[in-house]
Amino acid sequence: MKFYDSVNKAGIVDDVFFITGTDAVSYPLADIARNANRHQNKAVIDILKTEGRVQFDDSNNSGLPESTFDLANGQSQYSLPTNLLKLWAIEIVDTAGNNIRLEEIDINDPMMSKTITDFQDTPGVPKYYDVRGENVFLYPAPATGSVTLTTGGKMFFVRETDPLTAADTTQEPCIPEPFHRILSVGCSMDYFMVNDLSKVDKWRGEYEQLRSELRQFSSTRNKEVIPRLIPNHNQNSYL
Repeated sequence: MKFYDSVNKAGIVDDVFFITGTDAVSYPLADIARNANRHQNKAVIDILKTEGRVQFDDSNNSGLPESTFDLANGQSQYSLPTNLLKLWAIEIVDTAGNNIRLEEIDINDPMMSKTITDFQDTPGVPKYYDVRGENVFLYPAPATGSVTLTTGGKMFFVRETDPLTAADTTQEPCIPEPFHRILSVGCSMDYFMVNDLSKVDKWRGEYEQLRSELRQFSSTRNKEVIPRLIPNHNQNSYL
């Protein structure tokens, strides 16, 4: 569904008007857009919690959900992209031009928690990364003679969605089309919570059912991949 299809009356806003019996005066487009974004974000979180090997991305955004960054000699700390929701992976480029994927670690991991300050403290080719707040730390820190400094790092991530606005007409929600009504039903519930509480529960069942079906769809989206267990041979190999 488009956000607002004033010609064919087949958009999110039009469905909200149909359910609630309102119009753009009694339920302003700016209010619907605000509420729709909140329910869209809930749906995205449902997807991120349950998705399998098909990574989510909002096709309304341009380009790919990737970001390169410069490495600095001896510098461990780097900022995460401002539009990042979830980090998937980090790669660096060594002086031979090879891309090397880093292993995620955490300061609470047994081998690191004993020696956070001194962990991998000799600059070289980074092997690990640790996300703390809005920053990522590379271990060991890059060294000039070991890595490519200019755009030598790359992050792969889930980015924030492109929000719907009151002026949007052709833009569609970022979730799969069969579940677009999560937004219109959610926006209608928001209206009823303020104006007619007796109708909230009537629509809550459909709202939760749609979200449940979305989670199930997301978890089984790639059925060709057969789940398998891969033994971890790298335990306690941080140092």
